[in-house]
Amino acid sequence: LAGMWLAARAVAATPDGTIWIGGREGSGAGIFADTETGLLLRLDGLSSEIASPLGAGVDPYVADLAVAPDGALWALLRTADDSYLARYDGQAWTTYATADGLPEVGARTFAGNGDRLAVGPDGRVWFSLFQRDSEDPLAKGDGLVEFDGQSFEHYLEGVQVEDLAIARDGSVWTSTDEGLYVITPEAVTE
Repeated sequence: LAGMWLAARAVAATPDGTIWIGGREGSGAGIFADTETGLLLRLDGLSSEIASPLGAGVDPYVADLAVAPDGALWALLRTADDSYLARYDGQAWTTYATADGLPEVGARTFAGNGDRLAVGPDGRVWFSLFQRDSEDPLAKGDGLVEFDGQSFEHYLEGVQVEDLAIARDGSVWTSTDEGLYVITPEAVTE
């Protein structure tokens, strides 16, 4: 890894002291995902290694990282062919793709320039979504997606998410191009 240049996109620290850095190899020029040179670097204080959540030889672009209350690392990943939500429990990776209900690549993706990922106190994973049009290379906001471990739910369709935070009570706070929104735990469980 010596001499490698990493254009960092996301960083997270898990409770075991491991630092995770995601992005892509390169100079960092440009705001769009480069799905050919993606990289997830794991630093444990003694050594470093490239993590392969999608298997050996697959180096996805890392859009964002977040740590769950149980210490698991969550990652938004993208390759040229698909998007993924991945979870590392300290031993193994579990990945979710379009076949598992993750929003379809081509129509929706999270490889924009404002990706947001957060995990609530109940373990629910929230991330921003973007709408892509083949005529327009710029991604447009398409709200939030919530993953409860079984299925994906879409909120605030068509809205550009600027930032995302989850309160202790599980309410999801998001600033958008249309103002501030709060999604309460009651709205999620109905």
